[in-house]
Amino acid sequence: MARVNVEEAAFGDSRLARFERLMAWDRRTAIGCLVMLWHDSQGLLRIDGSEKDIAEWCWALNADEGKRLVAALETVGYLTLLDNGKYLIHGNETQIENLVTNTTRAKKGGEATRAKWAAVKAAREGLKPAPSLLQAGPEPTPSVPRAGSGQAPARPNAMQGNAEQKNSPNGECGQLRRPRAPYSDFLSLWNQNRGTLAGVEDLTDSRKAKIRARWAEKPDLAYWEGAVKRLASSTFASGGKWATFDWLMKNDTNHTKAAAGNYDNADSGGTSDWMDDPEQWAKITGSHP
Repeated sequence: MARVNVEEAAFGDSRLARFERLMAWDRRTAIGCLVMLWHDSQGLLRIDGSEKDIAEWCWALNADEGKRLVAALETVGYLTLLDNGKYLIHGNETQIENLVTNTTRAKKGGEATRAKWAAVKAAREGLKPAPSLLQAGPEPTPSVPRAGSGQAPARPNAMQGNAEQKNSPNGECGQLRRPRAPYSDFLSLWNQNRGTLAGVEDLTDSRKAKIRARWAEKPDLAYWEGAVKRLASSTFASGGKWATFDWLMKNDTNHTKAAAGNYDNADSGGTSDWMDDPEQWAKITGSHP
């Protein structure tokens, strides 16, 4: 424990009754005085103090009471006058010793930790090898089997193999790696080519997830620009509320239909016949196509 339970120590001390009588105090006030003396001295890691220190730690009301306090504490054995004029405090020696020991250990541990991380930082910055490398010997040179020895050539370890595949453009890992989805480019393409369609400002997590999925299907910005332009030029799409950025990103079919021209105007060679059928237009305007 960092500090002594001074209340328990005070209650169990035989000198307490004599201290009460000398100060003409009740038990509660006397214990409070010892509590403050031990508590404040331990907080400062002090085992001694001047007359002024003792009076302050015991919360003496004035200088006269401070002198009486110090005299009474010395008489009953809670204080011992030293040659340097200070008073050695008794009653919590074990706790002070433990506190000093723990503080010293913590300080040494902190210094060791700081030294360790300083070495790691220096190694990362290329100033000197990391401690583990300083202790290790030189890396062994891979042996090449001699002709006719029957010894198979050594295979690279798993980490070497992974590193080679990762750095190689033709490596297996390079083939599996998907291009990073350009979120901001998708928003720019839409807002710059949307025409009268609703714009998009917020790049939410849900939209990011949809962009990642669509980009995995078609990692080509030119394709997406063409799909947006064809959708924006469609009178059918502009006349309803369904043709939005979220609709285009929703699944793997909406953008395909837009890019294929399913919603193009009939006079531009599109496949839509809604202009020739007013009833169909009234039925599907504002709804999902």
